[in-house]
Amino acid sequence: MSSIILYCRTGFESDCAAEIQFHAEQLGFFGFAKASNGAGFVEFSCYQAEHSQALYQAIDFRQLV
Repeated sequence: MSSIILYCRTGFESDCAAEIQFHAEQLGFFGFAKASNGAGFVEFSCYQAEHSQALYQAIDFRQLV
């Protein structure tokens, strides 16, 4: 897995991107988020591809807004 896709309400892509960026950094995983206005999703890619799987397992997605 090289990236994580997070779905969100249309129009909240920038908020979703900021939230995943914050939580990833808190867990020690660094990368970047790609978001397009109105898309309804954000793609977060870790700088090291193998970290995406570890990040996916470390984050409790139920706690994200």
